[in-house]
Amino acid sequence: MRKIIILLLAAAACVTATACSLQLPDAESAAATTGVTAPESAKTTEKTTEKTTVKPDEKATENTTSQPTTEAPAETTAEPAAEDPTDPPQNASWKTAYIEYLDSLDESRYRGFELIYIDDDDIPELVAISESHIGVSNLCWIYQHELCKENISFIGIKYFEKENRYFYHETFTGAGFESIRSLNGSESEIIKKGNFCTVKNLGEYYCWDGVDYDTKDEYDAAVDADFDKNAAKSTDDLKSYSEIRGQITSF
Repeated sequence: MRKIIILLLAAAACVTATACSLQLPDAESAAATTGVTAPESAKTTEKTTEKTTVKPDEKATENTTSQPTTEAPAETTAEPAAEDPTDPPQNASWKTAYIEYLDSLDESRYRGFELIYIDDDDIPELVAISESHIGVSNLCWIYQHELCKENISFIGIKYFEKENRYFYHETFTGAGFESIRSLNGSESEIIKKGNFCTVKNLGEYYCWDGVDYDTKDEYDAAVDADFDKNAAKSTDDLKSYSEIRGQITSF
């Protein structure tokens, strides 16, 4: 009986041992599964985060900072400066025209010559003043490279520099005529004119711009209102033939 009991206990012990040995691999597998899964999950999460949050941001930042923030200004080509209309004329044909005119004169018959500025084309005008009213005095200017000229008084003219206005006066034994003129192309244009006679027994009269005046003072006041002769320049800096020729050549 005792042997039977011992055999039963031994059998029970073997069954228990067998059950334990069969359950151990499952427990170890579960333990192993638990131990592996957590680190791999953590590594997967870390790798995913590294790919999605770190590397793209670094590339985006790098690309953003490396690109220029503003466009470079377009290259421009400077336009050539336009020629100033007040620059001195480059064509010197006017010099040749004046020299040829002077060479055609008998210099002994002239009191003197002068370069002046009446209009504003930067080519000077030339006056040639004769020794007396018997001779011919001229105002010369250039138009389209050609010499133009107008007879003037041997006493010269008065003018406003570069305003294209000059005053012509001619008188003989108390009677005479006057006019305000300007250069218009190849012609001398009369703007206003008048005539007078200061000799009473010849029928004293004064007329300016179509209006008659009783006295010379009234006439002079009307003329001065249109052309102030006291404020104008005069042709009183005359030069000899050789001096004016040299001045034109070296101009």
